[in-house]
Amino acid sequence: PGARILYVGGFNCGGGLDVAMSKILDNKLANIVSNSYGNVGEAVPADVIQGEVNLQLQAAGEGIGLYFSSGDNGDEVANLGYPSPDFPASSPWVTSVGGTSTGIDKNGKIAWETGWGDQFDQIVKNADGTLSYAQPLPGTRFVGGAGGGVSAVFAQPDYQRGIVPAALANGKRVSPDVAALADPYTGFLIGIRPIIDDTTLETGDYINETYGGTSLASPIVAAQIAIVQQATHATIGFANPTLYGVKRILPNAFRDVLPQNPTQALVYTSKISGNTYLVSMDQDTSLKTAKGYDDVTGLGGVSFDLLSWVAQGRH
Repeated sequence: PGARILYVGGFNCGGGLDVAMSKILDNKLANIVSNSYGNVGEAVPADVIQGEVNLQLQAAGEGIGLYFSSGDNGDEVANLGYPSPDFPASSPWVTSVGGTSTGIDKNGKIAWETGWGDQFDQIVKNADGTLSYAQPLPGTRFVGGAGGGVSAVFAQPDYQRGIVPAALANGKRVSPDVAALADPYTGFLIGIRPIIDDTTLETGDYINETYGGTSLASPIVAAQIAIVQQATHATIGFANPTLYGVKRILPNAFRDVLPQNPTQALVYTSKISGNTYLVSMDQDTSLKTAKGYDDVTGLGGVSFDLLSWVAQGRH
C-alpha cells in the first residue's frame, strides 16, 4: 500500500512508448517498470526491434527491471496465420509475464490454478425447455489467453538453458518467464462509474466489474518483486537470471501451474447480450500448460515462499 507508483505515458502507441521508456531510464525514475502493451507477434522492423533492445540493455545495465505482459491472444495464429510470441515480451532482456485462471476457496486461499485460455460454448434453450450446448465442448469461440511461445528472432539466453525443455526451445528464446492472475472471468474485482458520454465525461451508476488480461498479471509480478526489494533493501534489477537461478537451486520454489482434470469451467452470462456461456479454461490455442516450464505460465507463479527465500539470500 505504501509503494510509490509513477505513471509515465507515451504520446502515442508507437515511438511515444519508447520516448516514455527513455525518460524513465535516463532520469532513473524507477527500478521496476511494468509494461502492459506489445506488438502482435514479432513482425516488427529490425531497426525498431534493435532500438527497443537497446533500451532494454540500458535498463539492465542501470539495475532496472522491465516487466512485459505476454499478450492476450494465445499463439496469435488467428491474427497472423502462424504461431508467434509478442514483442517486446519475447525479448530475452525483459521478464515476460504470462497468465493464469485461479479459483479460491472460502478462506481466500488458492483452490486451483491453471493456464489462462478461455473457450466459450453458448448454452441454448431448446423448444422443449431443455438446455444444451451450441457446439461440442469446449466450444469453438476462443475469447482470450496468455501469449507466449518460441521466438523467431532471439536465440535462447543462457539463463533458460537446462530449464526450458530443449524440444520446445530448439535453441530459441521462449516466453513467458513467470505468470500471475490474468483470466477476467476469475479476475480482479474493481468498482467503476463508467463514462457514458465521451464529450462531457459524464459517468453512470457505480458497478462492479472484473479486470483481467496479462495487463493485470504484469503489474502483479512487478509488485511481488517490489516486496522483495522492500524486504532486502536491495535492487533486483533484471530479474530473469535470479528467477531461473532460483529454479535451478530450488526446483519447487515456484508454484507450478498445471492442467486440471477434469477441465475447470464456469458459467458466464453477458450483461450486454444476455447470452449464457460455459467458459472452459486452459484452452490456450496451441500453447499448453504442463508440469515444469511451459509456454503459457513459464516457470509458474511467484510464491511468497520464493520471495522470502530470495529476500533472505539478498540480506
